[in-house]
Amino acid sequence: DTISYLDELYDRMTIKTLIIEGGLNEITFQFGGIGFSSSDIIENLYFKGTINDWAKIKINSASVNPLICCKKFYVLDDNGEFYEATNIVLDETVSSIGKYQFYKYENLLSITLQKNIVEIPSQLYKYCERLSSIYYNGTIDDIKNVSYTWYKNSERITIFVKDENGSWV
Repeated sequence: DTISYLDELYDRMTIKTLIIEGGLNEITFQFGGIGFSSSDIIENLYFKGTINDWAKIKINSASVNPLICCKKFYVLDDNGEFYEATNIVLDETVSSIGKYQFYKYENLLSITLQKNIVEIPSQLYKYCERLSSIYYNGTIDDIKNVSYTWYKNSERITIFVKDENGSWV
């Protein structure tokens, strides 16, 4: 239900494979706990849930998110097979996204959000250096109602919306 990171986990870790079970609601600190750091390395992170399940987990801090030190992140597709999550498409079951969901995930290339999302938190994609595109599955009028904050260097990211013919523009 909840993963909490404790002090004994912290000592510049190198983990070849970390598997996180699906069904999580929250990733948080225990009192006084220390999470992951950028100097830690997780070669392969497998989450036994879909990308939509991951997007719904409450991640209380950037430092408890294993994606900050993850080289490759795998989630389950609709057939129960793992795939590397680089071009992420969230469906309409995701109505909000926590600000640390994909924070500092270096292999994130693009993310597609449905038009029921009303906020795009800047921390969501902060330090995702390879992210170049956010696709918002709504029109230019729809996105005018979305709250988002740009951070330094976000000019490299293009937000695409749908035109009246349903094409990305």
